[in-house]
Amino acid sequence: MSANLSPSNERYIEDAVARGVFESRERALDAAVELLRHRQEEVAEPQPLSDEEFEAALDELADLGAQYNLPSLPDRAISREGIYGEHPKL
Repeated sequence: MSANLSPSNERYIEDAVARGVFESRERALDAAVELLRHRQEEVAEPQPLSDEEFEAALDELADLGAQYNLPSLPDRAISREGIYGEHPKL
């Protein structure tokens, strides 16, 4: 299989091979594909947070809110009545 690269990408690979970053053009392309596969796997299968990591993330968000003086919601805003108002209960 042959790769049709843009002239600027061809020059970049040729320069990288000349500097010894890669031993060949093929090795440079292999490295690029491996990097893409690795990143795709990271995105495709996110790891769930542990309880401690989740709590730490929430604490960090709370700290950011305090840092930027973001107003907090009153308790009524997150109550059933505050959310649904006069909407009849089903």
